[in-house]
Amino acid sequence: MSNNNCLKCKVIFVGDSSVGKSCIIKRYMYDSFQKQVVTLGCNSLLKTITIDEYDIKFDIWDTAGMEKFRSLNSQFYKDANIVVLVYEIISLNSFKSIKNFWYHDIIENSNKNIILGLIGNKSDLYLEKEEVSEEEARKYANEINATFKLTSALNGSGIKELFEILAKEYIKLYKKNMLIGNMTDNKSKLEKNFSKKKTSKKFC
Repeated sequence: MSNNNCLKCKVIFVGDSSVGKSCIIKRYMYDSFQKQVVTLGCNSLLKTITIDEYDIKFDIWDTAGMEKFRSLNSQFYKDANIVVLVYEIISLNSFKSIKNFWYHDIIENSNKNIILGLIGNKSDLYLEKEEVSEEEARKYANEINATFKLTSALNGSGIKELFEILAKEYIKLYKKNMLIGNMTDNKSKLEKNFSKKKTSKKFC
């Protein structure tokens, strides 16, 4: 781990039940495949990676996909930095659910600077049972300005790369906000100095 800038980053995974959210997270955390279990409520795991001389402290939240728990998820969006929408490529309904519910739920309840990811999971079954084409998913990702990736929790493909891409997006946003903050501070200082000069009186 580097001794440079350290950034905390809260990541929320959302999507229907059984699309593989828990399996994706556990594959990323432990580099192993663990059989899927139904998530009740929310679970959180921590992992730190170093990207571009920044230590990114991921706080990764696994949310419940079952309809009776959905109302609980919105409270976790407010302070999230990244939300990852997950569907499975072998289920058109899970993709429609992203479009018709999850995306709108996030936009309504998260901050305006939220970074979005879109995952098509179970890519190991791509040629066998595909119901959602990569082209269709990429098109939707472009529409909502989300990073798109096909993943497989079974063999691990695409998962590490996804987190690295999202981390870089987060660093880019952080630098942008820092620049805007500095510009605002400088503008405020200039305005104060100008006001002082304008109101000062000279005595002779």
